[in-house]
Amino acid sequence: MEADDCDGLPMYIEDDEGAAAEKQKRRQQSQKPRAKLPWEDETPEEKTRRELNLAMVKKLYEYDPKMRSGYYTRVWFVDFTTFDIDEENTLGEN
Repeated sequence: MEADDCDGLPMYIEDDEGAAAEKQKRRQQSQKPRAKLPWEDETPEEKTRRELNLAMVKKLYEYDPKMRSGYYTRVWFVDFTTFDIDEENTLGEN
């Protein structure tokens, strides 16, 4: 008999639309804004610097179709706007 009492009723009833709207408003306020990616706040100088660095890195990368892989021919992990790759090192000489 108790099962007959619940027939026709929905499983979940929202108390009222105002409470649902308030709940949605609180949810939106609690969500943090998306963090900016590093390149979204770049100055024109930083952007130019990054593009020059990327161009140099691409220049130093070679692909070997026989091995189906690529490799860097020289050092690639430095900032090429401040580092001269062709400069001779005198630290190892006596």
